[in-house]
Amino acid sequence: MGPCHACDYVDVFMGELDKLCVNNSPVPLLSSLKSPDERDQKLDWSRFRDDGITFLLKQENVELFAQHLNSLHPPHIKWVISSGVDMNYLDVNIKIIDGFIYTDIYSKSAHNFLPPSSCHPPSTFKGLISSVGTRLRMICSTNAALGYRIDEYAHYFACSGWKFNKAKEAIIKGANYSANDSDNESNAKRAELLQKPRRKKSKKIAWLNTYDPRLPAKGGIINKNIDLLYRNPRNRDLFPIGTLIAADRRRQNLGNILVPTVPKRSVTHGPWLEAGSFPCPGSQLAPNTTGSCDLCKHIEPTKYFISP
Repeated sequence: MGPCHACDYVDVFMGELDKLCVNNSPVPLLSSLKSPDERDQKLDWSRFRDDGITFLLKQENVELFAQHLNSLHPPHIKWVISSGVDMNYLDVNIKIIDGFIYTDIYSKSAHNFLPPSSCHPPSTFKGLISSVGTRLRMICSTNAALGYRIDEYAHYFACSGWKFNKAKEAIIKGANYSANDSDNESNAKRAELLQKPRRKKSKKIAWLNTYDPRLPAKGGIINKNIDLLYRNPRNRDLFPIGTLIAADRRRQNLGNILVPTVPKRSVTHGPWLEAGSFPCPGSQLAPNTTGSCDLCKHIEPTKYFISP
């Protein structure tokens, strides 16, 4: 979408159009079935950047709602409308069957996950596979669809270099899946997961540097030498037990190098200087001459060096 701040501009601008879309809709939306006091505006119209979705009560309302959308900011904002009882929105496939809404996961292409041989800190792989299982649980509304997707995504991980059984076991753990669950039990687990509050991050003090697999384990160094720090009782208050951790900064990948997020700035070079090693340009003092700086006294002028 262009510069890094483009998405923020889009969200602010389109947020005003979202209000007009809901408040001035010429056709009843899903929340219109509720009383005004019970209406949930989130059910009226959902949009993420350039993708939107809503539920209409009748098929003949689609064309009227499409005209309403395209009248919000013509001619710059133009929507391409599609409708049906089986639609895709972002990574969700939505079906309406016998008056009930069912959801399943949707993707446009094959999946390439980070292989275990990739040069990343071990913490990067922690929870990588199980988080996919959690995502499947949140999206799949039936236990049968969830079981099918778990097996499918385990094969995706196997194609990316992971062991199939290990990947499937981690996905099942993340999804809290059991093949014997009924749809009611599956929906209860899903609802519990969706309502689960996020854990508050505790304050940590990190020893941070760019990851390199050749470096020793920093966590072991901290644990081995923590008693040296705590010899001073004051440090126990400043650095409570468990707050010192080892952390790694990710290296630049090809995407960062070739297409950097922060534009490269032009470098203004100074005047051209002759290659070599010389005393200070303004001193013009020979070695052992009083008045030159301490470094210039020991510099032997040369224009080349020899290295093995």
